[in-house]
Amino acid sequence: MVDGIWTVGPFMIKHAWLLIIAIIIGGLYLSKQLFHHELTGQEELKETYWNGIFCFFITFQFSTLLVYPMITVQDPIAVLAMPSGSKEWMIAWLFIFIYFLWMSWKKNLNRDLLFLYFFSSYMVIETVYLSFHPFVDYRSEIDIPFYIGHPVSLYQMILNVTILVIFLWLKRKKVVSKLMLSRLLVMYGGSHGLLSMMVTTRMMGVAVPFWFYFLIAFIGLFATSSMLKNNQSQELIK
Repeated sequence: MVDGIWTVGPFMIKHAWLLIIAIIIGGLYLSKQLFHHELTGQEELKETYWNGIFCFFITFQFSTLLVYPMITVQDPIAVLAMPSGSKEWMIAWLFIFIYFLWMSWKKNLNRDLLFLYFFSSYMVIETVYLSFHPFVDYRSEIDIPFYIGHPVSLYQMILNVTILVIFLWLKRKKVVSKLMLSRLLVMYGGSHGLLSMMVTTRMMGVAVPFWFYFLIAFIGLFATSSMLKNNQSQELIK
């Protein structure tokens, strides 16, 4: 064992990998408990959810082939060995969005519940991840005595915990899935977007641009707006 790496035959296993796997498994288990009642009898939805999670990580890993097309043509193996970054992360989110839309239409699944289950699961996993992977932003525009940096991971964890508490309150009030999802998206995207304009924030260790957070918030606002319009239309019909 050297520098946090276990050698098992020809394989090398990093301690950090094992910790991340444990965090993901623990986060998925916790999020499953939150939806125990809603997922009863929803076998196809659960299958789509797990397939989506698998495809998300595969896309995140292999989309480097799309991000560096010139190098991919010359040496695709070298590209796959490169660490995935923010572009690959955003491509993976775009893929899972399209995949869930397509599968919910194809199998006639509860689309709102599927997206809510996935996004709340992500928030639980990210919150646990932040507690084990603290990071600090040492940038400062001015010289501040005894300045030791911003504990950004702590800021993000506080925001996530607050949003999850509100989510549990909404769930206890039996708010419909679409409204809960839209509020989660707006709260997460808006709060983290504002924070990212002041310090460098990360999504599971990946630094993403501030506009990506605001895009998440915009999707939540759009979902809320469409739901309100549908309700108004139904009221007019009555």
